[in-house]
Amino acid sequence: MKHTIRLAFCSMGAALATVLMLLTGLFPFATYALPGLAGVVGIALVIECGIGWALSSYAASAALSLFVSPDKEAALIYVLFAGYYPILKALFEKIRLRLVAYLCKFALFNASVIAAYFLAVYVVGVPAESFQIFGASLPWVLLLIGNVVFLLYDFGLSSLVVLYYRRFHPLFGKWTKK
Repeated sequence: MKHTIRLAFCSMGAALATVLMLLTGLFPFATYALPGLAGVVGIALVIECGIGWALSSYAASAALSLFVSPDKEAALIYVLFAGYYPILKALFEKIRLRLVAYLCKFALFNASVIAAYFLAVYVVGVPAESFQIFGASLPWVLLLIGNVVFLLYDFGLSSLVVLYYRRFHPLFGKWTKK
């Protein structure tokens, strides 16, 4: 019975994340915000069902997002970072040395963003000129700004974990207990 409830909970999480990715067609200015928001669903899945179940849900929503999301750049952001980072954050938080944990987080973020840039330009076909302002190429400046935004995103996720655990875990936890 518990596996059925976990499967239903994770399926709803995958569906919610996919719907949020579909919204990138309605809100094209949210290319970065909606994948981040869709990834937040993983917090509840990790807390209630565990990392394995959450990763399975992420895999389903990532595959669906690649096919149905109108904004392929947003889909790449979700698939290459925003979808699985809130899940892996639980593993990073177990590292006792804070400096090592943050180095691992930033290494993952930077590798993901660089991979997303090259895939967007060379596979999806996003023009490289879209990363230029007045003829100056800005990928490195954008990466630096992205690191600052990532730090804020990480702190925000930590706050959301605490909020979820206090407010919603008492409601859902009794159904999904292992």
